[in-house]
Amino acid sequence: MLDIDPDWDEGLDVRIFSLSQLSPGSFEELIEICENFFGIPDWPIWVIIWNFSSEAEENQVFRKIQEIENRVMNRQIIVAALDLSKEIIVAKEMDWFSLLGLSRRTTK
Repeated sequence: MLDIDPDWDEGLDVRIFSLSQLSPGSFEELIEICENFFGIPDWPIWVIIWNFSSEAEENQVFRKIQEIENRVMNRQIIVAALDLSKEIIVAKEMDWFSLLGLSRRTTK
């Protein structure tokens, strides 16, 4: 899942992106949500125009996407690039648990 804050780096050339692994089935679910509101994807790059017939419709889509984002896996990669389709300046895997001194729970 790609996350970007469009306002923090306005006027700068380098963009910072956060990439997280989606839980199984989430990508397909996201595509289905987007197809219902924005039409059939135009791969390999699909630019969505965030335009809705009502605020209620926008909130509905936002909530559904937020549910998917809340299920992302812990692994995260931070990427700096001028243009993601050309050259990545740096990419670094971040383990937020270790960075914050937290331990992970293990499941049996």
